[in-house]
Amino acid sequence: MLGSDLVAELSKNYAVYGLTRKQDDRPTFTVCDITNRADTIKAIERINPKVVIHAAAWADVDACEVNRSMAMKINFEGTKNVVDGCRHVKGLLMYISTDFVFSGNQKEAYKETSMTHPKSIYGESKLLGEFYARSQSTDYWIIRTSWLFGKNGDNFMSKILAKAQTEKQLHVVHDQRGCPTYTKDLAKAIGRMVDRHFDEKKPAAVGGIYHICNREPASRYDVAIELIRQKGLKQVKVEPVGSDEIKTMAERPKNSTLDISRFEKVFGYEMRSWKDGLTDYLKELG
Repeated sequence: MLGSDLVAELSKNYAVYGLTRKQDDRPTFTVCDITNRADTIKAIERINPKVVIHAAAWADVDACEVNRSMAMKINFEGTKNVVDGCRHVKGLLMYISTDFVFSGNQKEAYKETSMTHPKSIYGESKLLGEFYARSQSTDYWIIRTSWLFGKNGDNFMSKILAKAQTEKQLHVVHDQRGCPTYTKDLAKAIGRMVDRHFDEKKPAAVGGIYHICNREPASRYDVAIELIRQKGLKQVKVEPVGSDEIKTMAERPKNSTLDISRFEKVFGYEMRSWKDGLTDYLKELG
């Protein structure tokens, strides 16, 4: 979902090479499973990139809870392989992480310096990837984002739209708050970071962790209401329910909103509202 938008955005100005598990006819794409250490490192060394954007992950939060070993294999071991390959070619690593590294217990938005404490296997596996990237990379940016939605993948928006086709009343949790993020907007923001990396006229941006997401935090319920409104589905009613009324394998953070002020200040780039992103997303779907 994010990878496809990154390729489209970055290809405007750069030569982009992709690693994919499925056969791809594009000559710049290589079939590679990041859980295969030897193949991953060889592929990165062959391409010899200046920047490696690690956007691959197993993001099915409930499935990760059921299969911890697979979650760790993909999200942690796979990340180790990418990090090591990137270090071998002395490239800049950009690791896409998640708001789920936080517990969700604090009331205010999380900053890059806030204490991490994941409540799910998914969050734990991504945080371990962060630790490895920080300890083993010579040059890195860790990008924490949240609640991604885009045309090329399953997400909260697509699930709500699918349910709205068959159900006239939807029950959506009202006590989980986050920052919905349109993958095209995130790809553009990452593009700005890459531009800055290669801009010799400006001082090098400080490495480390950056939070990037669309503006205006919202609850899952708020998002569903806005989605149904923009689609004009007046016949569908959205009812708020508590997290304890919806059974899931993994616990979700009650508040995983992210403070993006550091990114906006350092890179001089302002993120727009998720509602505007949603409008463009629905146009994409047609």
